[in-house]
Amino acid sequence: MDVTRQVITAAPTPNSEGTAAPINQLAKMPHYVSPYFTNVVRISLNSLWTTGWLDLDKEPIVLSVPDTKGRYYVFSVMNMWTDVFASIGKRTTGTAPGNFLIAGPNWQGTAPADIKETYRSSTRYAWALGQTQANGPNDFAAVNALQAEYKLTPLSAWSKPYTPPTNVPVDPAVALKPTPPEQVNAMDAGAFFRRLALAMRDNPLMPLMAGTSPSS
Repeated sequence: MDVTRQVITAAPTPNSEGTAAPINQLAKMPHYVSPYFTNVVRISLNSLWTTGWLDLDKEPIVLSVPDTKGRYYVFSVMNMWTDVFASIGKRTTGTAPGNFLIAGPNWQGTAPADIKETYRSSTRYAWALGQTQANGPNDFAAVNALQAEYKLTPLSAWSKPYTPPTNVPVDPAVALKPTPPEQVNAMDAGAFFRRLALAMRDNPLMPLMAGTSPSS
C-alpha cells in the first residue's frame, strides 16, 4: 500500500489517463481501464474509475459527489491495512448529492452542518476508490460529466473558493517502474522491514479486541 501510494501520487497534476494524481486530488479515468495498467490488481470493466489518496495528518478531507440520478456508483475508502471503513454510494448513502467528511485518527473537531456523514480512518493515509456505472463506450460522456463533479476539499478550505494546487513537487526518488508489487518483491529483508517500520509509524495496527489473538 505504501509503495502504491507513492507511485500513484507521483504526479504534478492529475494525468489525462486517470492513473495518477497528487495527494488529496482525484485521478479520473475517462474510459475503461487499460489491460496494460498493472500498478494495482486488475479492476472491473463495467464502470469508470475515480481514485484518490488522502493524507489526513493535518486535517480531514471532504469528498463531494453530485446527484447521479439513480446511476450506480460507489466510493470505497480503505485505510493502509486495506480495511474498508467507508462506503459511499447508491447502496449505502443513495444517489442524491452529498458531502462526506473523511478524518484521520487524531482529528478532534466538529463537522460542518452541510456534511452528510463523517468517517474516520484509523491510519494517516487512506485510499478512496470510486466506480461509476458505465453502459459501454457510448455512455462515457455522461459518466465523465459526473466524474467532473467528484471533488476533494481540505476542511480548512470548505465553504470557500478552492482550486487544487498544480505543479505539485514530485519526489524524484520514487520509482514509477517496476510495478509496486514488483518493487516490494525485490526488497531484501532489511529494506522491507525498514519500509514497514516507517509506514507503521503513521499507520499503526488496529488494537486487538478482547478475547482475540494475533492469529485471529
